Amino acid sequence: MSPLKRARSFLQLAVAAGLVVIRTRELRRRLMFWLALVAMGIVLIGMTVLDSELSESLLFLTAYWGFCLILVILMLLLAAYDMLSVSQELRASDSKNLDNKNGDS
Repeated sequence: MSPLKRARSFLQLAVAAGLVVIRTRELRRRLMFWLALVAMGIVLIGMTVLDSELSESLLFLTAYWGFCLILVILMLLLAAYDMLSVSQELRASDSKNLDNKNGDS
C-alpha cells in the first residue's frame, strides 16, 4: 500500500471515529472530562516540575503551553457543541410532547 493511500485511510478512520465521539453524548462528555484532567495536569506540571526547563527555552515554552491551549480550546468547542446538541434535543422533545398533547385532545 502506498503512503498516500495509507494516509488517506488513516484520515478516513480518524474522521469516522471523531463523528462517533461527537454524536454520542456519553463519549463526548467522557472525552471532555479527560481533556480537562489532562489540561489541569499539564498546567500543574508546567508550573511546578518543568518551571525551570520551560523558562530556559522559548521554543519549549511555546510548544508546551501551545499544546495545553489546544487541549483547552478543543474542550471548549466540545462543550459548546454539547450545549447546542442538548438544547436541540430538548426542542425536539418538547415539540413531540406538544404534538402528543394536541393529538390526544
